[in-house]
Amino acid sequence: MLINKFKLKYGSKPSIAKFIDNEVSRFLNNGRLTEDQLKALDSKINKEANARERKDAILDDHKSQRSASAKAPSVHAKAPALDDVKSVKSHASSKASS
Repeated sequence: MLINKFKLKYGSKPSIAKFIDNEVSRFLNNGRLTEDQLKALDSKINKEANARERKDAILDDHKSQRSASAKAPSVHAKAPALDDVKSVKSHASSKASS
């Protein structure tokens, strides 16, 4: 019941769900249940959930930046080939000499 309440409060993503399972189990095995200890457990889970959310947000941001840079056109792809430039120049010079 306690595990389910924390999962409802902080989410049930696999990484945080496993952390909640472990912390609640350890909490219940270490002694009696008091309101202060329960608040301390809630605070500990809250800090961990926030830290994991920040980490996930940073990783998502990095992934989206990498994805955007991979989709961006390359500078080299837009530049004309050297042979194309030479043929344009020779075509222009032959027209000029005519």
